[in-house]
Amino acid sequence: MPRRNNISKILIIGAGPIVVLGLCIAHMAQACTVFGIPFVAAANFDLIVQDDGRPVAGIPIVVTRVGDKTNKPLLELKSDQDGRVPIRGLLPGEYAIDNLGPLKADEMLAVVKKHGPEKLAKPVVFPWPLYGIVNFKSLQGTLRAASAQYPFAAVDVAVMTVDTGTQLKALRTGADGHFKFSEMPPGLYVVQVHGSQPGIGKNWEVNGPIAVRIVPDSPSAADNVELILGESSCGIWYAHCPPKNSIDLASRRIQVTDPLGAVVGSAQYAVEDTSGKKVAEGHSDQEGVIVLPAELIGGAYKLRVSRLGFTPLEQPLEFVPPLAGAKTLNVVLNVDGVCSQASLEKHATP
Repeated sequence: MPRRNNISKILIIGAGPIVVLGLCIAHMAQACTVFGIPFVAAANFDLIVQDDGRPVAGIPIVVTRVGDKTNKPLLELKSDQDGRVPIRGLLPGEYAIDNLGPLKADEMLAVVKKHGPEKLAKPVVFPWPLYGIVNFKSLQGTLRAASAQYPFAAVDVAVMTVDTGTQLKALRTGADGHFKFSEMPPGLYVVQVHGSQPGIGKNWEVNGPIAVRIVPDSPSAADNVELILGESSCGIWYAHCPPKNSIDLASRRIQVTDPLGAVVGSAQYAVEDTSGKKVAEGHSDQEGVIVLPAELIGGAYKLRVSRLGFTPLEQPLEFVPPLAGAKTLNVVLNVDGVCSQASLEKHATP
C-alpha cells in the first residue's frame, strides 16, 4: 500500500544513511520532523475523512487553537458514515486538526482570516491513515521484515478498536510472521505490531499500528495478506504489494537504483527456484549492478532484492537463453511503503 503523496515529514529510513523528504533523498537530517498541512479555512466548514477517496467512519477528530496555553481541544468530533465532520464556529486564528486513537495521520493547520468567508463551499479532505487501509477477507496473513538482513524472530500482534485503542485480541507469531485472528466481525480495526529483530537496535525494531478492514465479501480483499514492514524515525511503514507478472529475461545484468535514479550499491539479492532453494545470491556492486550466472535457464524463478531502508522487491523471472544486446533488468527500490518495481524499460514506473 503506497504512502500518500505529501511532504509533511522529514524522516530517516531504517538505521542506514538514507534520508527522505517526500521522495527527495538528502543527508544530514537527525530525526523525524512533522509539519502541519496548512489551508485557508472559514468559520464553518465540513471535514471529510478519506482513505484514497473513500470515506472513513468512526475516526475521532480534535480541533485545537494554536497558541492556547491550556492546549485543550476546542472541538472533539467523530466522522460519520460519509466520513463527514462538521467544523463550526471558528474565530480568526490558526487551528490544529488532528485525530485521536492508536493510529495518527498527518496533522492539518486551518488558518481562519479576519475577513474570510463565513463558510467554505467545498469540504476539506483529511487523509487517514498515512499508508492506507489494508483489506482482509478474514484477519489472517503474514508479516515480513523489509530488511532481509534483519528478519523477524517473532512478532507480537494485537487487534484494537480504531477510536479508543481498546485491545480486543493478541498473539505472538513465530519467525515466519504468520498470524490468524478467528471470529472477528467485519469492520475497521487497528493492528499493533512489534517485531523482534536480533542484531538491530531496539529503537529501530518494527513497532507501530496498521489500519485494517475486514470485508469478507469484497472481491479486492485477500484471503491471506502479506505485508512488508519497516521502521523509520517517523515510525512504522507498511506496504501491501500485489503479485507481479513474470518477466522473460535474456540478459543476466540487473541495474539497481533508487526512485531518483541514483545507484544502490550493496543491495542484497537472491534467486530462488520453485522449492525455495537459492541458486544465486550476493550484493550489487558500487555501481548498483548485479550480474547473474549465464547458466540460469528456465522459468518459475523468483528474484529478491533488498537493502535496509527500502521496500524489498520480489519479481518472478523466466530465464531465456542469453542474448547479446538484451535489455538490462532495471530494478527501482522505492522507500517509505511504496512498492519497488522491475522493468525492462529504461526506467521502471514506481
